[in-house]
Amino acid sequence: MRSRSTPSRASQLHLLTVLLCGCLLSLPALAMGNPAGKKHDYKRQIEQLEDQWRVAQLTNDTSVMDRLLSDDYIGTP
Repeated sequence: MRSRSTPSRASQLHLLTVLLCGCLLSLPALAMGNPAGKKHDYKRQIEQLEDQWRVAQLTNDTSVMDRLLSDDYIGTP
């Protein structure tokens, strides 16, 4: 039966270097925050604007429609 030898100093340093590089490469992703959360915020904002538009159409509230549409919008039937 063979005895288990301890890893050499060079292999330990290699492993440490690989782990350190992996950590350093993941830092930019962590610094950017949570893109999935931003997508959720955008989705919620769009849904709120669509609700405002729907209510404005149902109540014929042209002031809300004017606020939601750009100045150069031209609607066609």
